Amino acid sequence: ANDLVIIDGGGNVLADLTGAYLGATTLAGIATYMGMLGTLLPPATVAAIIGTPTATSLGTAAGAYAQAVGQTLAASIKANIVAKGVTKIVVINTPDITATPRFLAVLSAVAAASGTAQRDAVKGAVRAWTSAFNSALAAGLAGTGVQVFDLNSEGAKIVATPSQFALNNVTTPACPKV
Repeated sequence: ANDLVIIDGGGNVLADLTGAYLGATTLAGIATYMGMLGTLLPPATVAAIIGTPTATSLGTAAGAYAQAVGQTLAASIKANIVAKGVTKIVVINTPDITATPRFLAVLSAVAAASGTAQRDAVKGAVRAWTSAFNSALAAGLAGTGVQVFDLNSEGAKIVATPSQFALNNVTTPACPKV
């Protein structure tokens, strides 16, 4: 009747994906990474995309995984909420996690260990994965009446001009690392 369902998902999955990707520098790390990807992608697909592991093939596999996460979330929303007759649904897409204080620290560590080119490559990859997730989510919800709130675009506006949103610091974490 008058209930509103608000769904937010994807950011933590993308952060976990990034952590696994950055950890895929040893055989054990690659195995862990491929295991994570295998939770949504068929193992044969993961193996075919990655082949002999390179930064590019590992990143391509991450993009496929991010897309699968978006598709899975959209399917779950349709099956568990839309199909139950709920008509007021807002889904919040995933913002650019590379602009968060936590991720800025990760990028700084990447730059310190491997240089600014590697930092920029990781940032670009994570943004591409976020885009793959958001696009798959939106496509999966098209035609359902579900409203997608574009936090990715709105978040970019906030980070670009924080003072317009009464913010004076968008780079320092508000809470200590746990």
